[in-house]
Amino acid sequence: MHLSQNWCQRSVTFSHLLAVLTPVLLVLTVHLVQLVVSHDCLGGKCHCMWQRGKLSADCSLQKLTRLPQDSTDSQEVQVINLTRNDFIELKANIFLNSKLINLQKIYLSKVGLERVDEKAFNNLKNVIELELSFNSLKHIPSQSLASMPKLRTLDLSSNSIMSVPKHSFHNLSNLKTLSLERNRITFIDDNAFDGLSRLESLKLSQNELTSLDSKVLMPMSLIHSLTLSENTWRCDCNLRSVRKYLLANTRVNVIDEPKCADNQRVWTQLGLDSFLCVPVISNYSTGNEKANEGSTLKLDCSVVLTEEEDDSQPLSIQWFWNNIPISNNSKGCGQDCLIQNQNQQYFLITETKKKVKNQKLMISRLELSSVLSFNSGAYVCVAKNNAGRVEKKFDVVVSGQSSQFNNGRVTAAAASSESHYVNDSQNNKFDEDIGTDKVVVGLIFGILVGILLVLVLFGISVVLLCRRRQQRKESHTNNSLSEGTELEKLTPNTDPSLRVNPIQKPPRLAVNLDKEIPQKSYKMAKKLKRFLIVLDDESLLYFPGAFLTGKVLLELEEDTPAIGLYFHIVGEGVVRLTNKGRVDSTDKENYIDFRMRLLGDSSAKSESGSVFNGSTVNSGRILVLSPGVHTFPFKLGLPLGLPSTFLGKHGWVQYFCRAELREPNGLIHKNQQVFVIMSPIDLNLEPQLLTQPFHCELEEKIGMSCMSAGKVMCRVKLDRGGYVPGESICINALIENDSNCVIKKTRAILTETVQYTAKNKVVFTETRELAALEKGKISANCAEQWRNELLYIPPIPPTNLRGCHLIQIQYDIYFIITPKGAHKSVRLQLPIMMATYPIRNSDGTLKRRKGTYYPSTLPTTRPWLSTSEGKLK
Repeated sequence: MHLSQNWCQRSVTFSHLLAVLTPVLLVLTVHLVQLVVSHDCLGGKCHCMWQRGKLSADCSLQKLTRLPQDSTDSQEVQVINLTRNDFIELKANIFLNSKLINLQKIYLSKVGLERVDEKAFNNLKNVIELELSFNSLKHIPSQSLASMPKLRTLDLSSNSIMSVPKHSFHNLSNLKTLSLERNRITFIDDNAFDGLSRLESLKLSQNELTSLDSKVLMPMSLIHSLTLSENTWRCDCNLRSVRKYLLANTRVNVIDEPKCADNQRVWTQLGLDSFLCVPVISNYSTGNEKANEGSTLKLDCSVVLTEEEDDSQPLSIQWFWNNIPISNNSKGCGQDCLIQNQNQQYFLITETKKKVKNQKLMISRLELSSVLSFNSGAYVCVAKNNAGRVEKKFDVVVSGQSSQFNNGRVTAAAASSESHYVNDSQNNKFDEDIGTDKVVVGLIFGILVGILLVLVLFGISVVLLCRRRQQRKESHTNNSLSEGTELEKLTPNTDPSLRVNPIQKPPRLAVNLDKEIPQKSYKMAKKLKRFLIVLDDESLLYFPGAFLTGKVLLELEEDTPAIGLYFHIVGEGVVRLTNKGRVDSTDKENYIDFRMRLLGDSSAKSESGSVFNGSTVNSGRILVLSPGVHTFPFKLGLPLGLPSTFLGKHGWVQYFCRAELREPNGLIHKNQQVFVIMSPIDLNLEPQLLTQPFHCELEEKIGMSCMSAGKVMCRVKLDRGGYVPGESICINALIENDSNCVIKKTRAILTETVQYTAKNKVVFTETRELAALEKGKISANCAEQWRNELLYIPPIPPTNLRGCHLIQIQYDIYFIITPKGAHKSVRLQLPIMMATYPIRNSDGTLKRRKGTYYPSTLPTTRPWLSTSEGKLK
């Protein structure tokens, strides 16, 4: 009985073994049969065998220059490998003449191919794969490829193709994989890939592309794999549409890391704000403009608009006259010139959009009616956006005239603000003389000119005589202060219109605050008790677009003469890099440069020789400020798009007000008040991509190049891409240590990088550590996970420097793996955005999460920039 049971068990075991080995034996038998049936074919030049149910002909390394002819087995071949032969040209019907009409796969790599005839692939309607890599093709053989409508895979890599024209792959609607890497492509037409609706993978790496339009990718609705690295990408507005397309189509996976040519940053990780172009002025006006007095001056500034110019990236155009900003409806001359009619001089600025010569233009027109020689000078049009600014200068010359007609009167206008008027009887006589001019043109015209000259000389003589008499009278009265009327006394209760330039009145453009009054000695006892600039907002914090309001306060103990109180609002960015006390690099740009006069009037001038306390005054009308408190209010709308205040080690962005009280003796009292601009970043208004989780991974070898210790793979995931101070960054990570080296520690570090630029060149960059998390060692061939680790963001100053081209701030999460010994650390960089306003729910409430502690106030300075601590190593 026992022997019977053993025999049964052995029978079952043998049956099971036979069942397992039978399929293996069958596969081996099939392969042996295939080896037996392999044979020479195609005239003995190739070796044929059956592979995967297809008869494959291996013709590689045979130094073939043409295909074998009159072979009996040609029609059975479905796969042909012609790699490493000598086919400089594929002539018409080369496969058809060899009766290779049933081919499905053709490999023509490394054959020195330069030309392909339009009919080279005639009647090859079953080909699904074609490889033409590592050849010398300079053009895509579009007409030849159209003969293979079932083609699924096309490899044109490692050729000398320089461009991809439109409809390059027409009739290839079944193509799924297209390889164009390692060529010399510099241009791809917008319609180059029309018809490739089923394409899934496109390889464009290692070419010479600088830009790419999103229209190129539009026909490929199923594409999910794209390679773009190792091109000379110019990260400006020409690449903006592609970045926008990739953000909107998350199915498209850019599997490599394309970098910007200028700063080597991976542009698939940048926001849309990084893809901008400096405005371009396309002017049809000359740089020199001439106008006659009394005419209307018109200057056009035409700025080219890009297709991506929208409300999120506004373009602003501003005009300047002799370095003074011009606002719409501001006065061009005002009371400094005498014009008879009621139409005062006002600047009018209009903006229109127009399409000229296939270019969309924003045309800003500056108009000034009734121009005078006073209006001559340099007019500058400045167009700017967040990428930079460009200027166009117009040198305007206004030609003076001896007289000009105006409503039946003759007015001689001059920039000196002095005008002489002819009396009514003279004007009537002049009108009668003009009537006689219609009768006799030649002779009478000469007589009239002579009469006119006599009248002008007579009038000038009368005016000079009257002026001398008036000066004699004034010289007698000016010797005594008690009898003179030249000094106008102001008291604290004086009408405000006499001491305050009304807020709604536009700034007087002719004021030049930089011109110093000559120093003179005056014997005057006075005391200025207080001289303050008081802003209405005690916090001194303002947002772009808000109104900056306040007052200049003067407290005097005695009567104080003054000729003017000037007010200047400045916003500037400065980079100043020093080395051992020597300035290496410096640059500056202005954001606000607004000047106004709060006290005094430049139109009323004192006569030459006015005396005050025994000294001569040649400035303007002297005003006497009585003892007490005087206030002079001001109001200014701050421009939009101002960068936030920033104080750094090698540069700064700052805003301040400056007031100057000028006395007749040349003494100038000055005071200055700084205010803070905070330009907020609202995460709710930024691209939605910043509110979504994203990850990054890296695989790197540890050890020397000749003695590798193994690989380390790191995958890091952040809960989103945008944060505000006071929130915590949720970090998940997986570290797989597939090496024989022990990892000492892993760290996640929040860093701030400040980059200073001068003269369009980066002159200094510093990176500081703001916060960090750390975990312990990982043994060899082991793994470690970070699960929802929170990295708190400390209070930091506002960081929005959009609009500043000298200083840039970037925030990153560095995940650092530090092995033991002398091995190099492995770093993974994940850029993030630091905003001002956090994400809110649909009902407006805050999305509070674990680890969120919003600070009550934010600092305005960065103390870590002035120390050596916290530098990222």
